[in-house]
Amino acid sequence: MDLLAITVYLAIFFWAIKQAKAVFFWLYLWQLKNYHLGRFIAHFSTAKGQEIFLNKIFVIKISLLVLFFFASSFGFLIWWAAALVLFYAAESVHSGLALLSGKAKRPIWTGKALFLSASTFAVIFYFPASFFYVYSAGSIFLAWLLFLDILAPAIVSGTVLALQPITAFLRSRTIAEAKARRAQFKNLTVIGITGSCGKSSAKEFLAEILSKKYRVLKTPKNQNSEIGISRTILGLLKPEHQIFICEMGGYDIQGIKLLTEIAKPQIGILTCVNSQHLATFGSQENITKAKFKLIESLPGDGTAVVNIDNDLIRKELQSHRFAVKKIRRYSAKGEAEIWAENVEIKKAKTSFEIFSRDGEFARIEMDMPGGWPIVSNVLAAAAAAKELKMSLPEIGRACQKIDAKLAPVSVKRGIEGLNIIDSSYSANPDGVIADLDYLNVWVGKKIVVMPSLIELGKASAGVHKNIGDKIGQVCDLAIITSLEGVRDIKEGAMERGLGPEKILFMENPKAIVGRLKKELQRGDTVLLEGRVPEGVLKLLEGK
Repeated sequence: MDLLAITVYLAIFFWAIKQAKAVFFWLYLWQLKNYHLGRFIAHFSTAKGQEIFLNKIFVIKISLLVLFFFASSFGFLIWWAAALVLFYAAESVHSGLALLSGKAKRPIWTGKALFLSASTFAVIFYFPASFFYVYSAGSIFLAWLLFLDILAPAIVSGTVLALQPITAFLRSRTIAEAKARRAQFKNLTVIGITGSCGKSSAKEFLAEILSKKYRVLKTPKNQNSEIGISRTILGLLKPEHQIFICEMGGYDIQGIKLLTEIAKPQIGILTCVNSQHLATFGSQENITKAKFKLIESLPGDGTAVVNIDNDLIRKELQSHRFAVKKIRRYSAKGEAEIWAENVEIKKAKTSFEIFSRDGEFARIEMDMPGGWPIVSNVLAAAAAAKELKMSLPEIGRACQKIDAKLAPVSVKRGIEGLNIIDSSYSANPDGVIADLDYLNVWVGKKIVVMPSLIELGKASAGVHKNIGDKIGQVCDLAIITSLEGVRDIKEGAMERGLGPEKILFMENPKAIVGRLKKELQRGDTVLLEGRVPEGVLKLLEGK
């Protein structure tokens, strides 16, 4: 076996390790975007998305491919092959360590993810196998390996899209089975909950309240798509259940409509409408229409529960008529069918009084952090529970027993006596403002660490400037971990008097925590908002 052949076999070994990591990453990204092409493409308008290709490693690969033709012409193929093997050796070590340590991005292993993973590996390894059969252990084969590596994102994505008809068929079959099973439960009361924010917490609160009187099923965490809802109906719904609480999410104008056709809700809760996912919906009007599909789907004798503190919801109610006869409005700012007064927000407690138009009253005291979102979510849950014959005093007693783990944020003790407000699960425009309002309850120095918000489309500048305005009112320092919204956040904060040196762009977790240590003292507070860089929370907790 000559030296070139040995070089080729080494390259194949290192290349395979590198491709395993690449396949897992691209399938993770597709899954993260719910296999939605619009959301997937929108990712590459962000700085993080562009870094996938605009980086030194990608440039080196392109350069090595170009150099292959010069090496072929001038007889330097063995040196070129050696350089390629060394490059892949370094990449494979890095990839292997990331895979073994669990640091490499990989999808959650659902049935669909396993099917796509197996199919993608078959496709991506078929090409080098077929080329090897033709070219054997030669330099041209090495060039093909490099070319395939560069094309790996397209190959994985192409495989995902090519298999969409199969996954769509399986999806349609699952949905049809769920519809048929749902039709068997004639006496089941279904409550649908949707909105740009707050739907998960409202679902959890409502389930806790109703479970004191009824046998309740709710969709599991994050299972708010057509497949998640269908699998809940097929796998978890039992004859003994009296109420099914169904969280509903969607990324296009018909998404919620499909979910209502599966679950057939009689009560619909609309928590809020904002510009979240505007890039995929296309316009704010489309987002509003999509969320109101839940209200439109309700039967004439059903009940709509809506948050009139939200401007877009209030305007839509004023400008359109709906088939559903009963619309129950709730508000934390003024009188409605259900409303709150005397709200008191503390670090670990939220208390308020709740009233209804029929004269009922209850005092709500909840030992959980989070502030205004708690009030709004309790109001939404209370309005729905009253439709199911629970009184406000009953609801008030049930609220006192809701586990603090269901709070919209969690509070933790960090290194050197720091307070950490952890709201790092996800972020949306209204949620960020609410969390900053809650941060303002705390004494001492206050810092927020957050990425820019994504998929906002043309609303991005205005949303980030509004966030900056609130940061300028509340915070002593802001660390923004993605580049897109920094300028607009800085502009909004500076208009409130916060100096430009107090709005920083930082990505490295160790550098972020190092800066926080310099800025904060015992008793000061940091808010982690949205998907901050991996490792920041662990470093702040001293783990």
